[in-house]
Amino acid sequence: SNIKTCWLALRGLRESRRILKQFAPDLVVGTGGYVCGPVVLMAYWLGIPTAIHEQNAWPGITNRILSRLVSLVMTTFEESKPHFNRAARVEVTGLPIRPEIMEVNRLVGAQRLGLDPQLLTILVVGGSRGAQSINRAMLAVLEHYQNRPDIQIVQVTGTLGYEETRKSIIERGLNLEESGNIRVVPYLYDIENALAVADLMICRAGAATLAEISAKGIPSVLIPYPYASENHQEHNARAFEAQGAAVVIKDRDLSGEKLLVTVQELLGEPGRLARMAVAAHKLGRPQAVKEIVSLLSNYL
Repeated sequence: SNIKTCWLALRGLRESRRILKQFAPDLVVGTGGYVCGPVVLMAYWLGIPTAIHEQNAWPGITNRILSRLVSLVMTTFEESKPHFNRAARVEVTGLPIRPEIMEVNRLVGAQRLGLDPQLLTILVVGGSRGAQSINRAMLAVLEHYQNRPDIQIVQVTGTLGYEETRKSIIERGLNLEESGNIRVVPYLYDIENALAVADLMICRAGAATLAEISAKGIPSVLIPYPYASENHQEHNARAFEAQGAAVVIKDRDLSGEKLLVTVQELLGEPGRLARMAVAAHKLGRPQAVKEIVSLLSNYL
């Protein structure tokens, strides 16, 4: 109810004031979401320097509201800037990624995963919880490319989708033990090794994933998660598509045939794949954390 919402908001502001008074920060940085709203707002009222960082191409409502108050707005995407036209200052910084992502080269990554660094490599990731629509569509791709001597595929199904995917693979008569060029796993703890080897990525369009693949210059087929808040994953994906770094397939349009045709078209045009890699690399900001720290230090 509206009364409960107002009560929770007031309680959040009161708790935020108590914490800020106790902690006495020199700077408060919000990263979006309702939970950061009361903290950043109260910091602003207390005269503490404030900043926000927006991960997605389509900003969330909390950051859109806070942008009118804070000293600095930082964004991952250039496309976010028009939504912050009333902000005091907007800077495109990119999104910080783990340093390990940039430290592993192709040879080392392939060696750690037991892959051939000479082969064209397709990496498929649906996120930590997986994406069954992608897993199901990939069956057609696996069937088509099994036993190909020039291509290797690593598919990360997610822990929740692994057993169903394995069962479907068996039902289609695919023998992964005999198909030495296909590896299907529930989870990869050291994704940096796989990213170092990938020549084409099939994945969702979360901001963190896109930050990693652009930093590595990996072309991608993006299938945005359809239930993301305010459909922000599709906005992220379209931003990459507009720059020539990705091909976008909506989840509702995804099928085995559609995905296979898309992969075949990309692999059949090495020049196009190379141009997509260059475009992806241009979007990458591997030094994002340094840019953010440099900007924030001006407010300390």
